[in-house]
Amino acid sequence: MEQPLPTRRKVLDLIGEAGINANGVNRQVELARCEPGEAVALRLEPAGDQGSEITVHSVRGVPIGRLTDQYAIMLAPLLAAGRPYRAKLHCLRGGVKSYPSYGAQISIAWDGRPELSHRPLDEAQIRFRRQRQSRVTRWRRQSGAIRARLLLSLAGGGLLAFALGWFLAMRQSQAWSWICD
Repeated sequence: MEQPLPTRRKVLDLIGEAGINANGVNRQVELARCEPGEAVALRLEPAGDQGSEITVHSVRGVPIGRLTDQYAIMLAPLLAAGRPYRAKLHCLRGGVKSYPSYGAQISIAWDGRPELSHRPLDEAQIRFRRQRQSRVTRWRRQSGAIRARLLLSLAGGGLLAFALGWFLAMRQSQAWSWICD
C-alpha cells in the first residue's frame, strides 16, 4: 500500500528566485529563458541542521529556486523514497515593465496522477520579453562594433607608440653619435 501524499496542494510557490547560483548564474536570467509548462526537476539536498532542502532545476539543469521549508519537510521523504512524480513550471509572475523580476510556481503530479494545466505567459509578459530580447540583441551588436573600434584605436595607438619610440631612439642615437665624433 502506497503512502498517502502529505499535502493535497499541487501548486507550490518557489522562494529564492532572485538568488545567484553557485556557478554565478543569476536565477532571474534562467527564469527569463523558461516557459510555463516546461518540466522541472526536484533535487533533494542536505541543508545542515534543518534537514533537507528541495531545489528546483529548470529543464536545462539550472537551479531556479527552492521549495519553502514547510513543503521541503513534507516532500523530502517522498523524494528520498523515489516516489514517482512529474513536476513542471506552473506559472511565472512578474516579468513586466512595472515588475521586471520573476516569481514562479511549480505543479507536481505524484504517482501518475493527471497534471494540472499550466498558466501561459500573458500579453504584457510576452511583450516585455520581446523588448528585453531586442535590447540585448541590439546591445550585443553595438558592443561588437564598440569592441572593433576599440581594437582599431588600440592598434592605431600601438602604431603611434611604436613610431614615437622609433623617433626617440633615432634622436638618442644621433645625439650619441654627435658626442662620440
